[in-house]
Amino acid sequence: MSPSIFREKGYRFYFLSNEEDRIHIHVTCEDGEAKF
Repeated sequence: MSPSIFREKGYRFYFLSNEEDRIHIHVTCEDGEAKF
């Protein structure tokens, strides 16, 4: 599990340092997940 950088109203925001070069963040909640 990667470290969370922020949690708000059931959403968890985090990043993976060993992923692709483009800057992005992962967001998960009980309904699913997204990458921005």
